[in-house]
Amino acid sequence: MNQEVCVCCRRHCPMNDLHCETGREYARTGVVKEKHHRHHSSDNVNDQLAMKLRHLSRVMNHHPDKKGGQSRVLMILNRHDEMSQKRLTEHLELQPGSVSELISKLEASGYIVKEISEEDRRNVNLFLTEEGKKAAEQAKQERKQKVEEMFVCLDEQEKNQLLQLLGKLEDDWHHRYGMKHHGRRHKHSENTSLKD
Repeated sequence: MNQEVCVCCRRHCPMNDLHCETGREYARTGVVKEKHHRHHSSDNVNDQLAMKLRHLSRVMNHHPDKKGGQSRVLMILNRHDEMSQKRLTEHLELQPGSVSELISKLEASGYIVKEISEEDRRNVNLFLTEEGKKAAEQAKQERKQKVEEMFVCLDEQEKNQLLQLLGKLEDDWHHRYGMKHHGRRHKHSENTSLKD
């Protein structure tokens, strides 16, 4: 079982051995307490928005889910009868080596099988085993619960307002900076390992 860690500071203490009051409050409530900083006169609302987005990104990226990449692969394959390794790599937008490592781990766990394509023997097709399908369904439920917990402090109206604002920001950044939609990375950025 993965060791859950605190996301309230850079020490990332184990949740069963917390060293600060902020971490203990996070353990009780599941909410990261806002740090109160003295804002310099130059800290306008744009600076504060940028800081909030960076902080939220850090919290999400440090969420204790070390098998997030494997879970994502299982859920993607569960939506298809079969998928080539090449297509999966394009879908994940990761380096081929990173995807090969994920597939090897899932294959060793008995969750997927690989078959050489009859149409093109250079391609490998991926299939979920029965155990893999069960693991994919479990991962789907765990992800659903995680997402619900992430937004529990907002009511439906607030969620819709936030969604509209983030969509507006995404559209503007897409046109302004050439970013791809649907959470895809900037076309010039390097691919990194999965965090979710």
